[in-house]
Amino acid sequence: MAFRSLLAREVGAGQEAGLVRGDVAAEDAAVLLTSLVQGVAIRWALGARDFDLHHEGLRLFEVQCRLLAAEGE
Repeated sequence: MAFRSLLAREVGAGQEAGLVRGDVAAEDAAVLLTSLVQGVAIRWALGARDFDLHHEGLRLFEVQCRLLAAEGE
Protein backbone atom coordinates (compact mmCIF):
# COMPACT_ATOMS: atom_id res chain seq x y z
CA MET A 1 0.00 0.00 0.00
CA ALA A 2 1.34 3.42 -0.92
CA PHE A 3 2.32 5.71 1.93
CA ARG A 4 -0.28 8.34 1.03
CA SER A 5 -3.01 5.69 0.94
CA LEU A 6 -1.95 4.50 4.37
CA LEU A 7 -2.08 8.08 5.67
CA ALA A 8 -5.53 8.59 4.15
CA ARG A 9 -6.77 5.40 5.82
CA GLU A 10 -5.41 6.51 9.19
CA VAL A 11 -6.88 10.01 8.81
CA GLY A 12 -10.23 8.40 7.98
CA ALA A 13 -10.00 6.29 11.13
CA GLY A 14 -9.25 9.47 13.10
CA GLN A 15 -12.31 11.10 11.55
CA GLU A 16 -14.50 8.16 12.51
CA ALA A 17 -13.16 8.39 16.07
CA GLY A 18 -13.93 12.13 16.16
CA LEU A 19 -10.28 13.12 16.47
CA VAL A 20 -9.82 14.62 13.00
CA ARG A 21 -12.03 17.20 11.33
CA GLY A 22 -14.69 15.62 9.19
CA ASP A 23 -14.93 18.53 6.74
CA VAL A 24 -11.57 17.71 5.13
CA ALA A 25 -11.38 14.70 2.84
CA ALA A 26 -9.02 12.07 4.23
CA GLU A 27 -7.15 11.91 0.89
CA ASP A 28 -6.68 15.71 0.95
CA ALA A 29 -5.31 15.56 4.48
CA ALA A 30 -2.90 12.81 3.40
CA VAL A 31 -1.70 14.98 0.50
CA LEU A 32 -1.19 17.93 2.86
CA LEU A 33 0.84 15.83 5.30
CA THR A 34 2.95 14.30 2.53
CA SER A 35 3.52 17.73 1.00
CA LEU A 36 4.60 19.10 4.36
CA VAL A 37 7.33 16.48 4.65
CA GLN A 38 8.46 16.97 1.05
CA GLY A 39 8.38 20.75 1.36
CA VAL A 40 10.55 20.85 4.48
CA ALA A 41 13.03 18.45 2.91
CA ILE A 42 13.23 20.50 -0.29
CA ARG A 43 13.62 23.77 1.65
CA TRP A 44 16.49 22.24 3.60
CA ALA A 45 18.16 20.57 0.61
CA LEU A 46 17.98 23.57 -1.72
CA GLY A 47 18.52 26.24 0.92
CA ALA A 48 21.33 27.17 3.23
CA ARG A 49 20.57 24.20 5.53
CA ASP A 50 20.46 26.73 8.34
CA PHE A 51 17.73 25.00 10.34
CA ASP A 52 17.43 21.66 12.08
CA LEU A 53 15.52 19.47 9.64
CA HIS A 54 14.11 17.16 12.31
CA HIS A 55 12.98 19.99 14.61
CA GLU A 56 11.41 21.99 11.77
CA GLY A 57 9.61 18.93 10.42
CA LEU A 58 8.16 18.08 13.82
CA ARG A 59 7.19 21.70 14.48
CA LEU A 60 5.28 22.00 11.22
CA PHE A 61 3.74 18.55 11.67
CA GLU A 62 2.36 19.69 15.04
CA VAL A 63 0.92 22.81 13.40
CA GLN A 64 -0.73 20.71 10.68
CA CYS A 65 -2.15 18.30 13.26
CA ARG A 66 -3.67 21.19 15.21
CA LEU A 67 -5.26 22.49 12.01
CA LEU A 68 -6.71 19.06 11.22
CA ALA A 69 -7.86 18.29 14.76
CA ALA A 70 -11.57 18.08 15.44
CA GLU A 71 -12.97 20.88 17.54
CA GLY A 72 -12.19 20.28 21.21
CA GLU A 73 -9.24 17.97 20.51
